[in-house]
Amino acid sequence: MARALALVLVVAFVIGGVVQAWLWRLDVEVLTAPLSSQFAWAVVLYAAGWVAARRTTWAVAAGALTGAVLIGSYYLCQALASGPGSATDQFTKSRGPAWVAATILVGAGLGLLGGWSARTRERPVRGAFALLTMGVALAGGPVLLVALYGEHLPGTARVVIPVVYACAGIALVLHAVRRVPAPALRRAAGAAAVAGAAGLGLLVLLMTRVLYRTF
Repeated sequence: MARALALVLVVAFVIGGVVQAWLWRLDVEVLTAPLSSQFAWAVVLYAAGWVAARRTTWAVAAGALTGAVLIGSYYLCQALASGPGSATDQFTKSRGPAWVAATILVGAGLGLLGGWSARTRERPVRGAFALLTMGVALAGGPVLLVALYGEHLPGTARVVIPVVYACAGIALVLHAVRRVPAPALRRAAGAAAVAGAAGLGLLVLLMTRVLYRTF
């Protein structure tokens, strides 16, 4: 578990900071668009809970820790790439404290889902709920945001981001179908659809009322 979590934290540092500060300069939309998306952050946070799933509290803590690494590496790499003043201005003028709090809290929640998803044999209904909820969010989230705010994205990104994360979401749903008995899957499906939709609604609310629009 420790090695897997360490690897996730390294990936979190790369996704949160290196990609945002340097990789985007390559201007290769097929590569940079999905990696720069907030859904890449969501996948990393979810993965942290998955690899630390021996106990629910560990999964939640791993998600929160990974959230801290993501947002911390973002500001650190911005400071290294553009200077401390630039990172400080971005933190103070772009609702930095709210982003820090949101990333850590969302990390804890997605870590919880990841931890539940990894334990489908022990708790099949709960595991199916977590897998299907994350699957719905990944498959539907980019489509929703492109529909609402897609005019701000390059044409390639409007296609690549939904396709990449739809594939990830569908993979989670298929994993649930393979691993969870049908009765448990049916019991979890309705609640997962509601939870996934509620999560996407919360995301839109955060972006329009608390944070700012981003993909």
